[in-house]
Amino acid sequence: MPARSRLLALFALSCAGLALAADDKLKDFEKALKDKRYGNYWNRLDACRSLGRIGSKDAAELLATVLADDQPEIRETATTALGGMSNKEALAWVASAPLFDPKEEWTRANAATALGMAKAVDQAERVARACTNDRSQIVRAAASRALAVMPGEESVKALITRMTDPQGEVRTAAAESLALLKAKGAFDALKGAADDRDPEARYAVLAALAAIDPKEAVELIKPALKAKEPLVRIGALEALVVADNPSADEALRMLLSDKEWQVRAAAARAAMEVRYKEDVEALILQLEKETGRLRMDFVVALRDLTGKEIGFDARDWKNWWEANKDGFKVAPKKGSKGLIEEDKPGDGAGASRASFFNIPILSDRLAFVIDMSGSMKTIEERKVEGEHTEDEELGTKLNLAKKELQATLRQLNEKIHFNISLMNTEFKEGKKRLFVKSLVPATEPNKTAAMKWFENAQEKFEKARRGRGDMYDAIVDALEDREVDTIFVLSDGVPTAGEHVVEEMIFEAVDRFNRSRRITFHCVLTGTRGTDKKFMESLAQRTGGFFVQR
Repeated sequence: MPARSRLLALFALSCAGLALAADDKLKDFEKALKDKRYGNYWNRLDACRSLGRIGSKDAAELLATVLADDQPEIRETATTALGGMSNKEALAWVASAPLFDPKEEWTRANAATALGMAKAVDQAERVARACTNDRSQIVRAAASRALAVMPGEESVKALITRMTDPQGEVRTAAAESLALLKAKGAFDALKGAADDRDPEARYAVLAALAAIDPKEAVELIKPALKAKEPLVRIGALEALVVADNPSADEALRMLLSDKEWQVRAAAARAAMEVRYKEDVEALILQLEKETGRLRMDFVVALRDLTGKEIGFDARDWKNWWEANKDGFKVAPKKGSKGLIEEDKPGDGAGASRASFFNIPILSDRLAFVIDMSGSMKTIEERKVEGEHTEDEELGTKLNLAKKELQATLRQLNEKIHFNISLMNTEFKEGKKRLFVKSLVPATEPNKTAAMKWFENAQEKFEKARRGRGDMYDAIVDALEDREVDTIFVLSDGVPTAGEHVVEEMIFEAVDRFNRSRRITFHCVLTGTRGTDKKFMESLAQRTGGFFVQR
């Protein structure tokens, strides 16, 4: 046989071998996805991610089998894996009728979401049909969000039809996408929805009007500043800020004294965007009246506008302003620098000297979310004289958390109300996650009971062989009490279980519910190995909170 023929034969055999190996891998992944035993959870997640990296049509077909899985973590990971694909054949299959026709609405919704994540513009027609015609509001909302990255007449036309959808969630998603597309042809449809009966939808409509035509939108936005619903007043203010209209400053000074604390918090953050000298005095005057968590929001805004670190006592800020207001110029926009660790609240009204890992506690309605996933059982090492050694005094990372929580609870006075939520899937069962159903005052009996409850939970945790870190779910459970305004999250890593495990999905969900709640998240990252500092920092930053690592 000629040398060239032998080489071609060997190449063919090699390709056949690779194809067989690839088939074997796909079969292994298929087997892993079908195995729903508790211990196979990680293998199922890994299979989803690996199939996403393969990115072929066959891989996409396997991922589609779990788009409606009974575990939300698997559904979300599979959707994200599909959304990361770039293979046109695979994406065309995702858009095919077989995937959009099944009975499971989650399959159809997640297929649309994946196409949006992949920015599959050539599949806009398929997504637009789902947006317009699907019988499920979950699917119509998912398709509406996916069209935000698929510009074109077809997308805009489909989204406009959803502005009269019977479900507020769908109208909200459509308005958000029209804002991102800056679809000028949709302005009239949005104008007709400027007084939408659903607060979430109206919030999104106001934002879309400002994004599409700032000049024309102003007169449509202003009436919403006096709306009954706090979220709508917040939406009107933020829309005016986006429109870069001078009336935004007048609006924020009016809303700085709004009866609802969430609106006042939004106004303080808006001051950091419009950046007027006159807002400094308005913030200081309102700071004198605030007694709880809002003192944090107002001081963060004052620090950002002035570049000064003066503390949390309104009297100190007032004295500084009287001495410096004549020649004062607003500091360049840099964003909040965060807390200075040695900084302590002043002795003004409602002051508290309590802190959690050096983050001052100004809130009087707070919850602690403490990680009790398996990795918290490990002993963190610290570097001493060039060598790693165990920190024998603190022991495990959970012991570090326990010690700090105990010290913090001791500092709380009876005017402060608190709760504790444990981050572990095993504690979710039977509603064992929360210390109490709703916030309780920090009396000595309550603080003692809280620590005893925590120690009992830790004892059970030490004996348990199961349980994963469901951070998002633990946060949501803590927020069932509408009085909570501040969350302290302590964890050594990122979520591995729960309703949301993908970072961007978590941020999107937090942003959505925080439009009206305005919860501040302060994040404490324990440990240095296997952690995700960026995730914890981002969660704190986007909610006006602070991040520390211990």
